[in-house]
Amino acid sequence: MDDKRQLPESTSWLEWAVAGIGAAFIAATLGYLIYFGVTYPSGPPDIIITPTSYRALSDGHLVEFTAQNNGNSTAANLVVKGALMDGGEVVEESEMTLDYLPQKAERTGGLIFENDPSEYQVKLQATGYSAP
Repeated sequence: MDDKRQLPESTSWLEWAVAGIGAAFIAATLGYLIYFGVTYPSGPPDIIITPTSYRALSDGHLVEFTAQNNGNSTAANLVVKGALMDGGEVVEESEMTLDYLPQKAERTGGLIFENDPSEYQVKLQATGYSAP
């Protein structure tokens, strides 16, 4: 029985080129992540709550809103509080919690009131959050 083992062929230039391109992509990705981690400013969430629409429901009135986080960190359990104001007097309040609002992102939600919000000034604000 002839036991002739074949030696592997040498690596072709195409394989070396593909390996070099892959290594360059990995090095560029790691470089970007390190640069981003060192230079990106940290800070608290910067949250803006904006009413988008009012709707009548069968048992109350809905104020839909957009919560936008312009900050550089995420807000979890974000409490949004709304009030219907008549001059300086609070007529009615409502609040809800958004589970998660990532940095540089927005989410939508709604607050339900008994009174018609179109008859009052609507004041919306974020009142608290936790770090995830």
